[in-house]
Amino acid sequence: MLTQQWRIELLNRFALCHGSTTIARFRTQKTAELLAYLALNRYRTVYREELADTIWPESDAVAGRTSLRTALTSLRHQLEPPGIPFKCVLYTDRTTVRLQPNAVTTDVEAFDAACRVGAEAPADERLQAGIDALNLYAGELLPGWYSDWVFPERERLAEAHVRLLRVVISGLWKRGDNEIAIDYARRLVAADPLQDEANILARKLYASAGRSTDALRHFQNYERNLREELGDSPSPEAWSQVTQFAEASGKTIDSRRPIGRKRGVSPRTGVSLPSSVAPARPQLPDAPVHAVLSSQSVRLPLVLNRFFGRDTEIMEIERMLQPEAARYSAGGAAERIRLLTLTGPGGTGKTRLAVEVARRLATHAFQSVTFVPLSEVHEPHRIPDTIASTFMIPANGHADRIEALAAVLGANRHLVVLDNLEQLLSPVMQAPEPLTESNADAADIIAQLLARIPSLALLVTS
Repeated sequence: MLTQQWRIELLNRFALCHGSTTIARFRTQKTAELLAYLALNRYRTVYREELADTIWPESDAVAGRTSLRTALTSLRHQLEPPGIPFKCVLYTDRTTVRLQPNAVTTDVEAFDAACRVGAEAPADERLQAGIDALNLYAGELLPGWYSDWVFPERERLAEAHVRLLRVVISGLWKRGDNEIAIDYARRLVAADPLQDEANILARKLYASAGRSTDALRHFQNYERNLREELGDSPSPEAWSQVTQFAEASGKTIDSRRPIGRKRGVSPRTGVSLPSSVAPARPQLPDAPVHAVLSSQSVRLPLVLNRFFGRDTEIMEIERMLQPEAARYSAGGAAERIRLLTLTGPGGTGKTRLAVEVARRLATHAFQSVTFVPLSEVHEPHRIPDTIASTFMIPANGHADRIEALAAVLGANRHLVVLDNLEQLLSPVMQAPEPLTESNADAADIIAQLLARIPSLALLVTS
């Protein structure tokens, strides 16, 4: 009889743990992949054909099923050693395979559960709940694994990690715990070192803690990495920020002239750092972090793999979403396309396609592009709150969130990707009733967003 659950670790490493026993080696890499796939799908029964096609995509049907049987036999020896009842952990029949839910737990499940607790926690408990969830994120999913099925789940978890970091950083900053917030800001920057917004936030926190010299040093490193990795330079908002910090500290900065190596002057940015000047505490605005958007702001998920193919679909979506694109109605009036939905079964790459299109449009068509995941949102009226949270707009009593969004977005062109809308689409109400915040469905909310924010375009996946 199994007296203790197997724990499958998928974050930062792959290992099978039971008491003091840890198994990190398996018959083959494909055997390990099979177990990881079952662990990530442990609340559903998986068909053998799906497993064979997913884990052995290069094999034909007969060879794939043979490899699957061999791998399952090997896993059963490890999961059900002598003394453990047959199929107590790994259930199989002629057509399906699954891990018994009560026999196995995973670190991914623990992290997801903590994220849900944090999302549903009262406002005064949300910060600690976020910190607790972050403590469960040991690192990226299955590092060093490059199978196609890994990437969407790795990306989802990385996005959840980044969202949590932003929530925790914002909460700590509002509470005045700037030094602790800086530690989490470092984690945010490490998740995507070249992301402009995360680096701007880190420097604000340094300055808020009275560490202007550290803020300027951070900018030097960021500017160097950006130039060496991408051949690019910081955004105007970043230059404006660091100039303000330098002036507040009695230092100088010149982003226009070539920089030579001189004593006390950064060879990369020209930021003068005289040791005789003590760092001053710059005055931060009362507005929340990121409440004012830069002229070019990109908030998209960290992507660890290159995108190949689907050129026709990308070109068509780009053409339809271009702000200058217009179709003509029957009356001859130009109609700008502001809402486009990508539909299809789960796992067909809708999210990845939407992110790729948004990334390309960010370079020339919109002042900002922003990704808003809705998989953890279960009430349609929370959609504006979720979007506002992504833009770091704080709650303000019972203020109209759509109005707050309109005030921040202004007249510039913005593209928002709303990912996983399907669970928020309500069936038609049986009887007419007045439309209120609590009974509005996703279609109503989206209609309000588009009507009240003329600068907004939405790319939806469902």
